[in-house]
Amino acid sequence: MAQEKTRAEELLKDAHGRVDGWLHETEKYLTFAEKARSEFEKGDLTKRKEILYALGSNLQLLDKKFSVLLPPALERLQKAAPEARIVSRMFEPLNNEADTTDFGGLYSKNPILLRG
Repeated sequence: MAQEKTRAEELLKDAHGRVDGWLHETEKYLTFAEKARSEFEKGDLTKRKEILYALGSNLQLLDKKFSVLLPPALERLQKAAPEARIVSRMFEPLNNEADTTDFGGLYSKNPILLRG
């Protein structure tokens, strides 16, 4: 019985570690997605290179058009962003507390914003 308890505790510790890692990665991608465009537009050549390298190694230039094969996490953010903007705009501006809505519930009803 004690061995089972120890094993269960180890599994929980491992799961918590993985969740913390996922949370860290998610925060990193969200911060990057939030700031990359303005930093690219305002940044010098070095900053622009850093942003492009952060996007990944699959960069392409075809017919004078630049394209990037995004990592899966950023690709999901790219697909979800327009839908999230639409849902958010439907409820702006929030004038007082009585106008607030359960955004989580609204976002969860949108199939594009659900986990894929």
